[in-house]
Amino acid sequence: MITAWDATQYVGVALGLTGAVLVAGATARSRRWGFGLWIASNACLISWTVNAAAWGLLAMYAVYSITSAVGLWNNRAGAETRA
Repeated sequence: MITAWDATQYVGVALGLTGAVLVAGATARSRRWGFGLWIASNACLISWTVNAAAWGLLAMYAVYSITSAVGLWNNRAGAETRA
């Protein structure tokens, strides 16, 4: 039987994989959605790692969250015309 914590992990994985496909997209809009999904994925996976006491993974997902936020900022609407 799948527990709520298992479901959190699987949702995080699904969001992360979908985000990866979108970040590879050709448009800034696609990339923004991808980075947003990565942030949601990291939130799920951070909560899962805290519950699992997987501190190394927690550190990794925390850094991923920061890089995803930077990617979202760099791909915000109109950012390509401001450079």
